[in-house]
Amino acid sequence: VALAKATDKDRAKLIGESEEKLAGALTEAQTADWVKNPPEPLLRFNYRFQRWVDVLEEVAKQAGLSLVLEAPPPGTFNYSDSREYTPTEAIDLLNGVLVTKGFTLVRRDKMLVLVDLSEGIPEGLIPRVTMEELGNRGKFEMVSVLFPLNNRPAAAVTAEIQPLKGPHGKIVPLSATGQLLLTDTAGIMKAIGAVIDSMPIPPPSPTPKTPETPVAAVYPIKTGDPPTALKVLQTLLPTATFALDPK
Repeated sequence: VALAKATDKDRAKLIGESEEKLAGALTEAQTADWVKNPPEPLLRFNYRFQRWVDVLEEVAKQAGLSLVLEAPPPGTFNYSDSREYTPTEAIDLLNGVLVTKGFTLVRRDKMLVLVDLSEGIPEGLIPRVTMEELGNRGKFEMVSVLFPLNNRPAAAVTAEIQPLKGPHGKIVPLSATGQLLLTDTAGIMKAIGAVIDSMPIPPPSPTPKTPETPVAAVYPIKTGDPPTALKVLQTLLPTATFALDPK
C-alpha cells in the first residue's frame, strides 16, 4: 500500500529497503537464483492523451528494451489503472490498441520494434518460438511456429486452419520436411495447434514390394501326356510362360 501511494523518489527508496530486507532473509542458494533469474519489472499505466512515441519509449525503457520505430502511430494514448503489469502484459495491452491503428509491437531479443502493418511484416523479423514458449508471449504478439504434420497432407491442414488465421497471418507449407510454418499472433497459435492435433493421422503408406526376377527352368515329363500337362499348368499359372519341347 505504501509503495502504491509513494512518489517516484520515495518509491525507489522503498524498493531499495525491501530488496535489502529480502536479501537478508534469503539463503545463499536462493540469493544466487535471485541474481541469475531476477524478477521481471512491473509497469503501470497512467497516460492521459499522451503522444504514442512518449508512451512507447517509456514502456520500452521500463521493460529493459530498445525501441525501434520509423514513425509513431497517429493520435494519442489514453489509459490509466492501478494494476501493475509485467513487460509481456504491458506490450500485449499496447498491441491490443495498436492493432486497431494498423501497427504492432514485435519483441526481438532486446529490441521492441514498431511495425506498420500496412507495409507488411519484414521477413526474418518475427521471432520463431515453440508451442511451449507461447506462454511467454502476449496473445496479440506476432510469432512464428513450426507445426509438424505427422504424415497429414499439407493441403488438407492448410484448408482446415485457414478460417482461423488472423488478417496478417501467413501459412507456408514445407512439404519436403512435412511441416507447416505459420506466422500469426500467439493467441491464434494455440487454437490452430489444437485443431491440427485433432486431425486424424493417416496410416503410413505400405512399402512397395520388389518384383521378382523371372527365371527359366526345365522340367522333364517322364510319365503322362505332355500337352495335357501344359494346359493344366497354363490354367494354374496364367502369368507364366511355357514352351513344350517334344523331344
